[in-house]
Amino acid sequence: MANPSSADALSSLVSLQIPDSVPAYPPAPEGALGINIAAARIAHPQEGLKMVIAPWTAMNVGDSYRVKINQFPVLTGRITEPDQVGHEVIRFIPAIGLVDGAYDLNYDVLRLDDEAAPESSAVTKIHIKIDAAPPGGKDTNPDLGHPGLVMIIAPEFLPPAVIDSEAAALGIPVTIVPYPFMAVGDRITLSWGGQLVSPPELVTGQQVLDPDNNPIVITVDQATVLASGDTDSYGLVVAFDVRDLVDNRSEDWSVAQRVIVGTGSARLDAPLIKQVINLVLDMDELRRADVIFQIYTVGSDFAVGDEVEARLKGTTASGELVDVTYTKERITNVPGVLEFARPSAEVRALIGSVHVGFSYRLFKADGSPALLSKIFSPQLIGRPSLLAAPVALASLPAPLIRNCPAPESRFPGTRRWWGATSSGWFGRGTRRAAKRTPRSWRHIPSARQKPQGPVPLSLVLTAST
Repeated sequence: MANPSSADALSSLVSLQIPDSVPAYPPAPEGALGINIAAARIAHPQEGLKMVIAPWTAMNVGDSYRVKINQFPVLTGRITEPDQVGHEVIRFIPAIGLVDGAYDLNYDVLRLDDEAAPESSAVTKIHIKIDAAPPGGKDTNPDLGHPGLVMIIAPEFLPPAVIDSEAAALGIPVTIVPYPFMAVGDRITLSWGGQLVSPPELVTGQQVLDPDNNPIVITVDQATVLASGDTDSYGLVVAFDVRDLVDNRSEDWSVAQRVIVGTGSARLDAPLIKQVINLVLDMDELRRADVIFQIYTVGSDFAVGDEVEARLKGTTASGELVDVTYTKERITNVPGVLEFARPSAEVRALIGSVHVGFSYRLFKADGSPALLSKIFSPQLIGRPSLLAAPVALASLPAPLIRNCPAPESRFPGTRRWWGATSSGWFGRGTRRAAKRTPRSWRHIPSARQKPQGPVPLSLVLTAST
């Protein structure tokens, strides 16, 4: 926030600002700020909830202030140094002092040379929700979906049954089972093969108090079923997550279920990804290598000269749509197996997502209409990003000689690995006997090496190491 440069530009007592707050949703009052777990406990874990008081007119050394919740003072302070004049006042309320509920927040200022009563700022309405949160409670099994979030899909829609065009036209009901910390105003989002569906209204009081007689039912309509596409026999993933009125999000998507869709919109078999094992694509094993598509070009639908346009579609863990169309690949052999590689960066972006789907469109050489494939939907596991490789600024002589000049390696910087217990460097050298020997070094970054941003770390590694 910019600081005013002169007393004339200084504000009067404006509303208290909470930089890490979010807009609160109904039933919170209109304009209220939401205080969620991230704002109270994560953004500043040691200090708590950050508040900013803008500089006031005629601000001076000796002025005092107090922050109040529902008119009860919770923080007090004083301007004690000349360099504080004309600048924001930043204070924190410890998270332990915050209690769920709706409150009025404001502050008073008492000027040193003012015999009048303290001047009060405008009120900021806040809604705190950090104890009865997040929706669904603690995720005790993150690898398999949140065990506290459960949905019911009628058996007639589950494998081996196939959801056909008739079923799609009627809609597929999905019932949300009551979950821990379910509350009025919760927003439920269902992912049907990456297509996001929300109920027509937020969670109501009746659904919270009497869920048996007021179940939460989300109907997946025909348009959503058709947009998600037909699947292979492994089906597509259905799951849901929840956000409450201050944007606390459930720690994971629900336990997923798969449904098989066959409405007739696609007649070609789904592609395979060569690196998928038992319906799992391990991106840590793949690292930066390309994904390899495999398409069986068998049958009268395929001809030499046809072109395959592969597609990746999915929804990230945060709910953002990823839809990538790759460059076309020409078919040169029928029947056969068309195998081609495409970059994996976009696939890695979907790690932690509820759905990822691989498919393709077949463009015919004879000019006839293009054909669609069914969708292949494996599970992605691994880290969402990889650290950049270290760069050797100098190399050791070969063969490896003790007491030679020490080489220097540079590790591209990232905020994520500062605070880790150590960093590792692994290399291979050649001894006089020409035996390749892996060596490793362990380094614990010191406080002076910790950067304020993503800057590289340089290490000197001696041959005697």
